Amino acid sequence: MKDCKYILMIKGIGSIVKMFTIVAILLLACCGSFAQATLADKKDISTLAEPDTAIIADYIKESRKLAQSDPSAALLLAVKALNASEKISYAIGKQKALGDIANRYTSMGNFAKALESNLLLLKLVENEKDKKSIVSVLTNIGLVYASQEQFHSALIYYYKADSMISRYNLHSNAANISLNIGDSYDKMNNTDSAYIYFNRCLAIAEKDKSDLYRGAALVGMGHTYMKMKALQAAKNSYLRGLYFLKKINYNELVCEASLGLSTLYSKIGSKDSAIYYAKNAHNLAIVNEFFPWQLNAAKALSALYNSTGNSDSSLRYLQESVKINDSINSRERILSMEGMTSSETIRQAEIAEKKAKEKKERKQSLQLLFIAIFIPGFFVVTLFMSKVQLPLKVIRWLGVLSLIILVEFITLLMHPFVAELTHHTPILEMLIFVSMALIIIPGHHKLEKWLLKWLVKNRTPEQGDKIKITTKKLDNY
Repeated sequence: MKDCKYILMIKGIGSIVKMFTIVAILLLACCGSFAQATLADKKDISTLAEPDTAIIADYIKESRKLAQSDPSAALLLAVKALNASEKISYAIGKQKALGDIANRYTSMGNFAKALESNLLLLKLVENEKDKKSIVSVLTNIGLVYASQEQFHSALIYYYKADSMISRYNLHSNAANISLNIGDSYDKMNNTDSAYIYFNRCLAIAEKDKSDLYRGAALVGMGHTYMKMKALQAAKNSYLRGLYFLKKINYNELVCEASLGLSTLYSKIGSKDSAIYYAKNAHNLAIVNEFFPWQLNAAKALSALYNSTGNSDSSLRYLQESVKINDSINSRERILSMEGMTSSETIRQAEIAEKKAKEKKERKQSLQLLFIAIFIPGFFVVTLFMSKVQLPLKVIRWLGVLSLIILVEFITLLMHPFVAELTHHTPILEMLIFVSMALIIIPGHHKLEKWLLKWLVKNRTPEQGDKIKITTKKLDNY
């Protein structure tokens, strides 16, 4: 009789070992391909479960480095940084990436996409209630409209930014917004309003001792004085502006101021001085590859030499201006094509990422489904094993294991919801799971006691005494 019991016990244990071997193989089959893909592609941030913020920062840094030399590549890097930031709900990464995407689209002449990115960024920073960032985005939206010469639309956003600066005393943004408003009014030939805002910018810059805004405001005031026909005041503003701009080597505005002086000297009949400043702007533009300013300078020199009767020089600069104009238009077309190509590349990348995400979610769902089927199946096997005359310890171990699997499955199901609720904050996640454990653990002991009684209810009286001792131990635990 004892031999039969041992044979049954060995068969029962053998069945358990077989069952767990099958379970292990199935779990490895479900998880193996996913693990391999993650390891194989770990250099690509888009395949990582939780990208590191340092990697996102590297993408943004590299994107900004390539902004001038390869805007298309810079744009793709910024999009990668954005997608990675969204995966881990990294707000700062999202803001920086969206800002860079908007700037890249603006530089590439894709103003519709630039506006779309800026509006998404505005919604994000408004939710964060980051006032300085809101002002910055409003200003950038204004610049997008100004780049398209839609100055009335630009002013709407500039004034919104200016209102926030005044309301919240954001002094660091005051000079910049005054300069942008003044520039828009200047382009619209509204000289009175342009003068007011350029003058306001100059007053702030004087107080802050900012050579950049001193120089920029003075150049703007030079343009305004020219339109007012106050030529001496214009000359003084341009010369003072040049002093501050040369001091900080802000060569693009130096070109603008020099051409302003060239126009002024041409108006008062001083051709030599006009040619001198136009050549200064022309040479500086060539060295720094400021093609629009090179074009303006070449046109000015062609007209100046023509007015002095120097037809050879006039023709040379005219031919240069035609060549540069064609080059600029060609470059703009290339940038525009790159922008469209980049947009399509980004769209395809987003489609691929969506498919990868769906595939990953499908694998996870299959794994959860497998576990959900496995748990009741394991209970059934455990109940079946209770009919076999196994030692009490083995039956108790099976019961406890069944409950542990159930509890862990509940925790596994709850984790995504808890992570989303706490925004992946470890301390809050820990507090929630500890609270859950305080509820689950007492229930676990009661279930363990009940299950143990159920599994051994058909035992002999001698075994029943052992069961009572075991349940008492559970009660005292």
